[in-house]
Amino acid sequence: MGEFVFLMIVILFIGFLLRVDFVFYVLYVCLGVFQFSQLYPGYIAKRIRVERKVNSHAFHLEKLTVTVTLENTSRLPAPWMRIVDTVPVRLLIGDPPDRAVSLAGKERTTLNYEILGRQRGYYQVGPLRLSTGDFLGMKDVSGVVSAEYVTVYPRILPIATFKLPSRLPFGTVSSWQQLYADPARPIGVREYLSGDSIRHINWKVSAHTFDLAVKTYEPAISLESLILLNFDRNDYLARLHNREWAVEVATSIAAHLVGKRQPVGFMSNGFDPLSIETVHEFDETSGKLITPENVKSALPVAIMPHSSQVNLMRILETLARLDSSVDVPFVGWATSAVVSLGWGTTVLVITPKGDEATCNMLHRMLRSGLNPILLLIEGQEDLGLVRERARRLGFPAHAILGESDLLRLGI
Repeated sequence: MGEFVFLMIVILFIGFLLRVDFVFYVLYVCLGVFQFSQLYPGYIAKRIRVERKVNSHAFHLEKLTVTVTLENTSRLPAPWMRIVDTVPVRLLIGDPPDRAVSLAGKERTTLNYEILGRQRGYYQVGPLRLSTGDFLGMKDVSGVVSAEYVTVYPRILPIATFKLPSRLPFGTVSSWQQLYADPARPIGVREYLSGDSIRHINWKVSAHTFDLAVKTYEPAISLESLILLNFDRNDYLARLHNREWAVEVATSIAAHLVGKRQPVGFMSNGFDPLSIETVHEFDETSGKLITPENVKSALPVAIMPHSSQVNLMRILETLARLDSSVDVPFVGWATSAVVSLGWGTTVLVITPKGDEATCNMLHRMLRSGLNPILLLIEGQEDLGLVRERARRLGFPAHAILGESDLLRLGI
């Protein structure tokens, strides 16, 4: 544009010098083109409607299609437009979205690109920057379209067998605990034995065989469970993989139990960045939500046990955003966190180590009427000692160090 202004000044000087009408005519044309170039881009930019659509949630390694719709509501054409969308590196597939299009009057077009949920987190897609200008490229006008937010759930791994001891009989899950035979699940009859209740006698079969027969029932229990996740950074080895593995174990157990229609809840001493009202910032490199350093002691809202899919989604969303804390010791916090749980609730404690303080905390849970189970997600040299200590204190301890351990989880 500066060169064009300089050209008009030169033409004006020549016109005054030669006093030729044609030179002034050329100057008037140049002034008209210049004025048109200054006004036209702004007029078109105000009449370009941009809309971005993307699913707000994604499972691990799920592809999402981002749809950007551009519509020229004016009757005049938009000679060129450049669309640049900001996509987090952890979601990006291929090159960043950078497209150039032109729209005629009242024309509409759609641009699509894909993102991939590689790692759990809460990400910002955008903002989208739109640039347009005049036919001669003398002036550009830029605008920004607000961002969208995508939650990527943690990876859910399959669990083949999941045997949880329970103190709550008459549920929907088959159990090897014969003490809890469910009268609503008959499986056959057997010969009457001394001590059998008269209420369990099958009178029709007894009359047909001329011998007393007793109904048999399939044992079943109710697994009202709470996942208690230790996310204190000081308790983990200096490897991020261990904390991510703990999240995946918690996610897989929650999904498995809800799939069996069992109530499950979640508590953690980690931090949910969305639990505070503040201006949320995102990392420029990864695009992931940044946790403010001065509020990491705040805890996520406790999710009480329930068997609904809505409750499972709440758990998965919290686990997707969960960040480690540094000033909330697990043992002291967990003791008070489980006070409101009902009698017989199974508490699945996921933690990297089973030291004496942790085992004593689980023993106090046991004495208060809960049903604690220790799940270790880091390898330890004294694993046998931890298991023996847990056995003496009355609760089981298991090491889940990899996918094979989780697949064969038999508690």
